[in-house]
Amino acid sequence: MFYPELAQMFPNLSGWNYLVETVAPRRQLVRKAIEEHQRTVQYDGHPRDFIDTYLQNIENTDDPNSSFHGEAASKKLS
Repeated sequence: MFYPELAQMFPNLSGWNYLVETVAPRRQLVRKAIEEHQRTVQYDGHPRDFIDTYLQNIENTDDPNSSFHGEAASKKLS
């Protein structure tokens, strides 16, 4: 965790492979949920959950200093 480059040099010894194998399915599950929400979110309605709230904030933010503004906010969802 403190030295990712070193962990990647010795992936089995450091546990890097285990970490990647453990995180990948969860990340895929979350990505699928976000993509579904992006297709079905109602920006003028009540949010169903945290993902809707986040997407609505991205849509409604004009402040370039906000963490919900533009491409940077959208990339955080990936």
